[in-house]
Amino acid sequence: MSSGVEFIFFTHSLLLIQPMKAKEKDPYHYPRSVRKFGAPKRVPWRTRQARVTIRKGPIERAQIKARRQARKEVSRQGIKSAEAAIFEEAKKLSAVRGDTPLQNYRMLLQRARITQSRRNVSAWNAYLRQEVKKRNDGM
Repeated sequence: MSSGVEFIFFTHSLLLIQPMKAKEKDPYHYPRSVRKFGAPKRVPWRTRQARVTIRKGPIERAQIKARRQARKEVSRQGIKSAEAAIFEEAKKLSAVRGDTPLQNYRMLLQRARITQSRRNVSAWNAYLRQEVKKRNDGM
């Protein structure tokens, strides 16, 4: 405010506060006198009263249910069409490669996971491989 005096409104009273000091320009850091009146004291969760909620009526619940079912149906149809398109591609690929469409379908579905999870060779695994190879060759 232009007057240099700050007013803070609370539900129970109007509190006049002196101008804030230069280091207290942050609005979240009020003097102790203001903070006393700010929020109610904490109450243990066991004895806390439940929040009052407005319950939905049967018509409103039915409308929400219908919207949810419509959204699910749209999602199901989209997934089915995508699966059908992938299976058609698997059929084309099986005609070229000579294996079953189901094998190619699974390969196409796993492709993203396989390309994503490339692992590097660690020194420990390389050492273990050499040790196992030495022991197997010695037998």
